[in-house]
Amino acid sequence: TRNYHLHGRIWYNDPDPVYVRTAAKLDHARLICSWVTISGCLNLSSEDMPALPPDRLDILRRTMPGHGLLPRPVDLFENEPARVWLLTDERQATRRDVIGLYNWTSAPLDIELPMARAGVPAAGEYIAFDYWAGAFLPPFKGTLRTKLAKETCQVLAVRPMLDHPFLLSTSRHITQGIVDVMDEKWTAPRRRLSGTSKVVAGDAYELRIVAPLTPKKWTAVRAEVSKADRAAGVAIGFTQTDSGVRVTITSAQSRPVDWNVAFEQ
Repeated sequence: TRNYHLHGRIWYNDPDPVYVRTAAKLDHARLICSWVTISGCLNLSSEDMPALPPDRLDILRRTMPGHGLLPRPVDLFENEPARVWLLTDERQATRRDVIGLYNWTSAPLDIELPMARAGVPAAGEYIAFDYWAGAFLPPFKGTLRTKLAKETCQVLAVRPMLDHPFLLSTSRHITQGIVDVMDEKWTAPRRRLSGTSKVVAGDAYELRIVAPLTPKKWTAVRAEVSKADRAAGVAIGFTQTDSGVRVTITSAQSRPVDWNVAFEQ
């Protein structure tokens, strides 16, 4: 953490291997893997891969590939080590922000994080998706308030609330869209959200979309992939609960997939 400003400029910081073996608690495995992934440090594993259970191996899968960006520890001069990291991707038209929250202590930790303090653009209201919990968080204004159990973390994809459907998170990677979403577009006249994602063969890929309920309710009515993707056997389906839409894409081949979701208001 103290050398974060040198990483990617002078050298690549090496925090030592990540561990997901069963001798480590599940929360510990997620904690260190999340930190290495968000911080962008050298990702090294010395595990006996054939001996890992599927759930532990899956944690490693969600750390790769590296994002190649330069995140920062928000509270570098306040806590040792820092508890809050911000990863921002502005390489595409849609800005993506992922916040890593880490409790390195053996006691529960209450966190109050103003979005302005974190470095997220100002907005009237925000919404977040908790990666490890696999859940949408309720919308919040100004300040994020959360509680971390001892020696745990939260990795949150955060976006300002919009008045139309938008993509908040994906399942492929801890960075929730930064390494896999190639494009996202809202077409207002057609009421359609579309994009392109890098999908991994045999891995059920989930898009986590926010369909606002106010000032008017948006409802997903159809999800499709391109003609070429259908010909390649790519399948798509969706469910909606309140404002949360989950679109699942499966492919027998690793490939970029063009998807779109139609909405009614």
